[in-house]
Amino acid sequence: MPPEAAPLLYRELVRIAAHPDWRAREQVSALSTLLERLFFEATKQEQLAFSTLFARISYAGHQYQFQPDTLRVIHQFRRVAARVRAGQASATVRDVRLGVQAIAETVLIVCQTAIPTEVLEHLPAEGEWRFDPPDIWDFKARARVVAVRDEPEQECLIAYDDENPGQPVRVRYNLPDRNDSFTPTIRLLRTVFGFPVTLNLLEVDVDAQGHYRPRVFVVEPDYLVDVSAVSECFKADGAQPLAYLVKKFLPYESTPAMLLGNIANHFLDRLLNEPTAPFPDLLRETFRLYPFVYAPMKDTEVREISNKAQKHYLNLKMMAQSGLAQQQIEPENCVLEPTFYSEQYGLQGRLDLFYRTDTRAAIVELKSGSAYRPNSYGISRSHFTQTLLYDLLVRSVFGSATDPAKYILYSGADVQALRFAPTVAPEQWEALQVRNHLVGIERLLTRIRPGDLDVPLLQRLRADKSDSRDFLARDFGVFEAAYGKLSPLEKKYFNAFAGFIAREQWLAKVGEENSDALNGNAALWRSSFSEKQEAFAILSHLEIADNRADQPDPAIVFRKTEKTNPLANFRVGDIAVLYPADSEDDTVLDHQVIKCTIVELGPGQVAVQLRYRQFNLKPFATGSLWNLEPDMLDTGFAAMYRGLFEWASAETGVREWVMTIGLPRVNPTPNPSPKGEGDYIKHIGKDSVEQEKKIGSYDQPQMTTDAGRWKF
Repeated sequence: MPPEAAPLLYRELVRIAAHPDWRAREQVSALSTLLERLFFEATKQEQLAFSTLFARISYAGHQYQFQPDTLRVIHQFRRVAARVRAGQASATVRDVRLGVQAIAETVLIVCQTAIPTEVLEHLPAEGEWRFDPPDIWDFKARARVVAVRDEPEQECLIAYDDENPGQPVRVRYNLPDRNDSFTPTIRLLRTVFGFPVTLNLLEVDVDAQGHYRPRVFVVEPDYLVDVSAVSECFKADGAQPLAYLVKKFLPYESTPAMLLGNIANHFLDRLLNEPTAPFPDLLRETFRLYPFVYAPMKDTEVREISNKAQKHYLNLKMMAQSGLAQQQIEPENCVLEPTFYSEQYGLQGRLDLFYRTDTRAAIVELKSGSAYRPNSYGISRSHFTQTLLYDLLVRSVFGSATDPAKYILYSGADVQALRFAPTVAPEQWEALQVRNHLVGIERLLTRIRPGDLDVPLLQRLRADKSDSRDFLARDFGVFEAAYGKLSPLEKKYFNAFAGFIAREQWLAKVGEENSDALNGNAALWRSSFSEKQEAFAILSHLEIADNRADQPDPAIVFRKTEKTNPLANFRVGDIAVLYPADSEDDTVLDHQVIKCTIVELGPGQVAVQLRYRQFNLKPFATGSLWNLEPDMLDTGFAAMYRGLFEWASAETGVREWVMTIGLPRVNPTPNPSPKGEGDYIKHIGKDSVEQEKKIGSYDQPQMTTDAGRWKF
């Protein structure tokens, strides 16, 4: 903010503090409004959509290098004002003086202008407000705990630390200058998850009483949420977690924009390996990759796609030849589509491009669309959040000392296609808070039981409940149109099926550990090497015999060693995760992971097909042995949710046939439809002419008389 704004702000501050007709409540409310406006102006140039005042203040404090004492004053007044405005507390003159101090010190730092005498007269007296910093005795970068009870009066959780389970510890929450941005997570613990519940506490200060003071809460960290699922919840006007829920049900549509995105990804992969590859050859390859997308297109649509693709090709070719190198990213040291798992943050993700050497690391995320309502860095809110979460993933695997440079590559941009995305810690915390919310949605889905008619979570997916006016409101309207027309019985069916899918997915991801079985995707890191060996769930100590990862049909042949379990339970066609292992303690959390499929399995060797071609073979030349473990995909569960919604969107007759309401029978007298198509069906008990015509209409599913099979 310019220094010229300081006199105006100071005058307004004095006017509020000395107003003769205002009571303390009105003064606190006015000071709170002024504080919010002040921080909005201080961060306006960043064009970041902060969803909470805490996040905005934290970001400004980082940018302007506020002292901890000043931040304590600001956050304390923020909380006092929130309680006063909500009618939960009465305001006092003492609170007014605190607000004056918070705003005056903020103007001093932001505008670099001294506090005038007339403002100093309204500051708190010596000792009126004291904020003694806690006596910190220890620090833990991470603590995995099981919370067993909440004590809201003391604002703490009673929990047991996984590393020291002998004595319970108190986990402090709602701390104004540390973790009160995770207050929504605490509410989720009370209303959705219940106790006991597993938590990861990050950046934990331990005070003199042994109380834990974490900065970040991660709920159910073994339930890994995809980075793209979290980032897509961030719209230009703030976070919308219900966007994650509605997307589960809506059908997948292959649009020209999505095809163009796939084409751009293919161009990037090929041009990094062969920067001079001609455009016609690359475009021709996309016809072989996506034949069913191109097939229904008109010639004019294909030509339009081709014309747009040429622009992406030119931008990506420039990046492959010189653009990335200008940012000290050598294409020969890049890895395509690496996957990372992080139990620390409860996240998983696949990067488009990852660069790493002994001295530097970088993340490049490709976007074929344009930046919608970009921030000051020229990046959309969701794309910016995606880079922040990828930053956490990389740090989780390679250590906190790793500081990857992050870029969004807009391949269709006319200028500055490669845009730098800095690390903003408050934004990362907010993204983790949204991640917790998504896990809460999954837990609510698992709570749906057969017979439930009214499910508040699903009833919130209505167009008039959306705060957004863009595609989210449209998606809510599509869901509402299908779900709202269901009969009570059909709605019970829909709800029960959705709950069943959610429970199956939760078990597939987290599993259930007992004496008889170790299952779930979390066994990749929760189970020890010996437990995996006993469960025949790992092919370990593999040596690379033939590496063809850089070929058009990428594959690697491994040689089994004497330590490889000959009874490991794998078959040809199994999907798996591949990672190097320097010791038996290594898991998927310690390395970048390569997704693959087993294509050959013999007594002495195993061959895998990689999902993505790798032109950089340096990561394979480390001399390490390699492990193969079972993989899990969420695509099957996504298909079930979409299939359920497709049933709900169908005509009444289709829904009734699926639910077997009345037995269908074949009309003995064929009655061709206007289009000349075959027999029609009617239900027992629905023999009126109107119903017969409706059920037998040509656009309904039919059952042939000769084969006795459904034909759609």
